[in-house]
Amino acid sequence: MRTKITIPAKKQFDLNSTLRSHGWVNLLPNIYNENGRSFSRTQRLSSRIVVHFQVSSSGEKIPDILILIEHPKELSQSELNEIRENVRYMLRLDEDLEEFYDLCKNKKSPWKYLSHGKGYLLRSPDIFEDLVKVICTTNIQ
Repeated sequence: MRTKITIPAKKQFDLNSTLRSHGWVNLLPNIYNENGRSFSRTQRLSSRIVVHFQVSSSGEKIPDILILIEHPKELSQSELNEIRENVRYMLRLDEDLEEFYDLCKNKKSPWKYLSHGKGYLLRSPDIFEDLVKVICTTNIQ
């Protein structure tokens, strides 16, 4: 089965810039689709059901975030909400970067020209996954 969810970004947001920001999208269970400017991942929800979803953007200045979910059975509203909130968290859609943009304006190139919607970093849906990724990707020679 397939289900589509849309999340309005509510502010300028550049998904492609976020995905390319620091390489997190290249670490499993994320799968980066360079041509489609999207990523997908498989995830177990708190209800124990396993879903696969792809995240993309409408491409507008203030975009809609589009989530296409593949799942074995009908999803409940709480499961759909969990996916929606995970994606909001991963993309940091609720974070305000205005202070960061103001700091960048006072710096020299290329920071001076950082446009609104850029500067976000992808993160995992939970702190444990981020912690494992940090430990496993840190040079500890």
